[in-house]
Amino acid sequence: MAKALGNSPTLQQLNEPFDFEIRDLTTGLRDVGGLRANQTADPAAIGLAMLRTSQENARLEAETAENLAKAGGLGADDAGNAKRAELAAANIQNIAALGKNKLALDEGRRALEKLANDGTKAANALAKIQEQQQKVEGFGNFLEKVFTSNFDELFQMNRESAAFAAAQVQGP
Repeated sequence: MAKALGNSPTLQQLNEPFDFEIRDLTTGLRDVGGLRANQTADPAAIGLAMLRTSQENARLEAETAENLAKAGGLGADDAGNAKRAELAAANIQNIAALGKNKLALDEGRRALEKLANDGTKAANALAKIQEQQQKVEGFGNFLEKVFTSNFDELFQMNRESAAFAAAQVQGP
C-alpha cells in the first residue's frame, strides 16, 4: 500500500507478515513455556520456553504414572471408587495438558526452523539498503548535474522542479 502511494515501506512494515507468522507459531509457548510477547523472534527465548514446556511434560507424565499406581492400590469400596474417579479426572486433565504442550513444542520447532531457514528478513534488509544506496546515488547524480550545468540548464531544472512540486500539491 505504501509503495502504491509513493512511499517506501519501513523495514518493520516489510517484516510484519513474517513476524506475525512467528508470533502465531509461538502462541502455545507463551501460554505454557513463559515466552513473553516481545521475545517471539528470539531463538534463545523460544528454546528456553521449549525447555520449560518439556520439563512441564515430564512432570505431568510422572504425575499421571503416580496417579495410575495409586488408583491400582485402592480398594473396591466406595471410598476407593471415589478416589479412583478423582485420580482419573486428574489424569484426563494431565493428558489434555500434554497434548497442548506437544502442539506448543511442535509449533516452537517450526518457528525455530523458519527463523533459521527463511531469508525473508535478510532480503527485506538488503532491499532497504539498496533503496538507500539508490537515493544516495541519485542525490550524487543531482549534485553532479548542478555543478556541471550552465545557467540555462540550471534555470530549466528549477522550472521543472517547481512544476513537479505544483503538480504534487494540486494534482494532475
